[in-house]
Amino acid sequence: MKSNKKMLLLLAISMASPWQLANAGALDDIEIVNSAGSGSSGSSGTVNNDSATSNIEVSEIDSSSVENKNCPETLEKNNVLSMRVLKYMSGGVLPKITPHNDKQFKISLESFPAKCVTLQVNRILDEDNNHIFRFVNTKDYASDGSDFIEGKSNIPTTMEGKFASCLKKHYGEKDPSSGKYKFDMNSSKLSNSTSFMSLHSDLDKNKSSRILFASPSNVKNDYFTYDTKVISDKNEIWKCSSVQAYGDSSEDAKKEGYTARRIYRSEADKQWERARAACEIAKDGDIYAIKRLIDKDTGNRSDLQQKIKEVYLKLIEKNIASDADAIREKIEEKLQKITKYDNAFSKGDKKKAAVLAKEIAALSREYDEKVIKPSREVLESAHAEYENLSEDDIDSPRREVLETRIETITEKLAEFSDVDMVDGVEVMKIHNKSKAGESLLRASKGSEYLSRACLDCEEQMDFEDVDDALAARIKKFKKSDKRDWSFVSQAARGKETPLYLTRKLYDNSQNSMRTAYSNYQQNEQKQYQQYCASSMFGGMKNPVRCQYFQNSAGQRQRMFQSKMSSMQRDMEGYNQKYSYYQSYYDGAQRYLSEQDRDIASVGPGGSVYDSFDILRGTTGNQSDMYNMGMPQFAAPLMTPR
Repeated sequence: MKSNKKMLLLLAISMASPWQLANAGALDDIEIVNSAGSGSSGSSGTVNNDSATSNIEVSEIDSSSVENKNCPETLEKNNVLSMRVLKYMSGGVLPKITPHNDKQFKISLESFPAKCVTLQVNRILDEDNNHIFRFVNTKDYASDGSDFIEGKSNIPTTMEGKFASCLKKHYGEKDPSSGKYKFDMNSSKLSNSTSFMSLHSDLDKNKSSRILFASPSNVKNDYFTYDTKVISDKNEIWKCSSVQAYGDSSEDAKKEGYTARRIYRSEADKQWERARAACEIAKDGDIYAIKRLIDKDTGNRSDLQQKIKEVYLKLIEKNIASDADAIREKIEEKLQKITKYDNAFSKGDKKKAAVLAKEIAALSREYDEKVIKPSREVLESAHAEYENLSEDDIDSPRREVLETRIETITEKLAEFSDVDMVDGVEVMKIHNKSKAGESLLRASKGSEYLSRACLDCEEQMDFEDVDDALAARIKKFKKSDKRDWSFVSQAARGKETPLYLTRKLYDNSQNSMRTAYSNYQQNEQKQYQQYCASSMFGGMKNPVRCQYFQNSAGQRQRMFQSKMSSMQRDMEGYNQKYSYYQSYYDGAQRYLSEQDRDIASVGPGGSVYDSFDILRGTTGNQSDMYNMGMPQFAAPLMTPR
């Protein structure tokens, strides 16, 4: 082993219960007290780090092989400390040995009698990459000029006895009534110190390193002992030492997930610790801490990512269900509440509706973030894994897990369709809250379309279809529905502009339809005369082209009919919109004339359209004034000649 650097470190005094030392309980008559105030910070006293020679090693051999009848004398001669004595010298707790960086660790002590201790710290590395520490008190009380309070006839002979006598002299105060010495742990005479040491030069940084303790083998205690680990020391520097956990009892070691304290953490263990921390945070609701962990902290550790991701998916699956129900109920509650404020002329209604619309928009965005997006992530992961299952996995538990996961999520998403939003959306139109409407539409349709990413269900969609459908619906809202909402708001306040513009659009569409029919008719007549009419010689002008013209008449007719149907739908749409705006306009006029009647409300009936689109059914409710019907007059020309 390579030699360790020497360093200075100070020691602390114990708050532990007295230990029977060699000199007939030398510390028994010292009473530990805690007064107000704190110890001073300083670094007097000494800690040495002696050399570890190459003939010191750790081997997996039976403890009986190093049995030594002279162990008590050897340990006393070397002033080797047990953990109990070390705690006595270090403020009632073991010195803290903690990682500092990838090259160093630190040893911290508080509230210790620096005048009475010189602490030497040794450490070696075992074959499992663990640091084994030994602590020695090398204080030379005689050369230090210490005179003992006991009198020359009772001079202590052991290290513990000398330490107790020194402690009484420099830090104790004798109580005349009891004859005991009181030792104040908060005395300003005490010191604290933090010192740094280098990790062992042979440390394998791909593995974490635990903190172990070289305990005197003749000392009986409750600390966990590694029975198969024994230090074999040819030069007797570490003789009579057994390996124990640093500060952990046998009961601690039996606990589930027990891991000895570590002086160095490998990158892999750091990642696992972050994973555990993220899972703990997830218990309090922040499951996305795990997502951040997967994305940022696991590097290229695919095995770690997969394990953490499965935990994440299980947790998020549970959260989706609870979040979906909670947010959906709040949205429905707000939509029901906003229906009370449907008066377009009331400033109070407008103000209250604006507040509720803002809350609906916020809840819709929350639903998108907490339900739709995580659902998409869970479904994509589950679908991808499901598709990669082999035929051998057809009855596997994993297949069942994936099928259940997909079914649970899609069914929960589909429940958004149960939200009663028709009347609430109508009031949002009256006050032209289209921005909030777009957020609600995105949540509603996003949930609906994603619910179709199911397994072997009706109207099944893949994820690309889901994206396309949602994008198309949002595009339509921005392109036309927002304008319609504005028209509803204007009509509800008695403005004629929506009626005028819609009538104009209807007339333009009607004229375009007539023009299209006229052009079709003229083109058919022109081509017939060009190819099929009689020539000046009595025969057909172009028999070949005439035959082609007649044979393709059906195709031209279908194309024209499709075009006319599209234009007819536009006209029907304008007709519905006109009637829709008209109802709000008429209600506004009645309100303005009477002033004692609430604005009329249009109660939309069921249709293939959603609540955000003002179009309704296309049969039986058009105004005769604006209904052209199918152009039956074009039928004769659609028959091939």
